[in-house]
Amino acid sequence: PANPADALPKRIKDGGRYVITGGVGGIGLELARYLGTGAKAKVALIGRSKFPGGAEWDVVLAKHPNSRTAHAIQVIREIEAAGGEVLILTADVANKRALAAAIEKILSEFGGVDGVFHGAGIMDDAPMLGKSLEDTHNVLAPKVAGGENLSALLPDGELDFFAVFSLCGIN
Repeated sequence: PANPADALPKRIKDGGRYVITGGVGGIGLELARYLGTGAKAKVALIGRSKFPGGAEWDVVLAKHPNSRTAHAIQVIREIEAAGGEVLILTADVANKRALAAAIEKILSEFGGVDGVFHGAGIMDDAPMLGKSLEDTHNVLAPKVAGGENLSALLPDGELDFFAVFSLCGIN
């Protein structure tokens, strides 16, 4: 078992502004919880799938209490109760125009971005050698094109860090 750190890592600012691609997936959501509760950070979650608006959350929790969406809502509420802020945006990171609109909204809401955690990806558990060229492009697009788009939209020198999660699920 690992013991939790007593202090935030050097590059994580108390009250910092962070972008997490991969939406409300497992890793991104836990990272958002860590940042939002531990650093009272402003966290923008970008994902391809539309997430229900706040007015719908109680209905989702009542009708589907054990769903991934319900879990995400509970974590978001936990972050907000701890003093963090969550902004949920729908955009495919491989689509530069859609990502630009999301980044513009983040900059408008948060006033800037301190760091990026690029976790967007498509899980397709099959060996890469067995995939068609089209399937390979679909799996790699969020990481490669998404990374390029983020880099272009958030120029050098504006971020404290840019962390990329690997494609470790690909054989």
